[in-house]
Amino acid sequence: MLFLSTLLTTGGVFMFLGGEKIGLLIAGFFGLCSLIFVVQLFPNASYLVLDDHGFSFTSMFKTSSVSWQEIDSMGVIRFRQNMLVVKKMVGWSYHPTESPPQVGQKMSEAISGFQAALPETYGMKAEALLDLMLDYQKQTNPPGSDPA
Repeated sequence: MLFLSTLLTTGGVFMFLGGEKIGLLIAGFFGLCSLIFVVQLFPNASYLVLDDHGFSFTSMFKTSSVSWQEIDSMGVIRFRQNMLVVKKMVGWSYHPTESPPQVGQKMSEAISGFQAALPETYGMKAEALLDLMLDYQKQTNPPGSDPA
């Protein structure tokens, strides 16, 4: 993606230099995309940490944490295009006892069946990452235990 964005940025610059004003918009947009891809390559820009309390994930240096007790269900979200699965993500829904879902969570649930999702799969297949997360959750809350 970085290569493609850089290539399109260069094409936009050449278009602009050739007198096409739209080239400036193309170069600006794909230049910004290239910058975002480069930032994601920095250490600690994107990671996932699983522990006994829950998980924390970072995307673009912004960290979010979720405790295992907050989660009602987890699963793999499959995005399809022309009946082909083009992307898979791990998603989850919060317990109804947590604060009422916000507008974004309601929209996410209507689209994917889950209220939230990890931004990526961190080099794993979505199903394998989900299994790992479920194992952590089960170790923290074994069946028959009181989650409180």
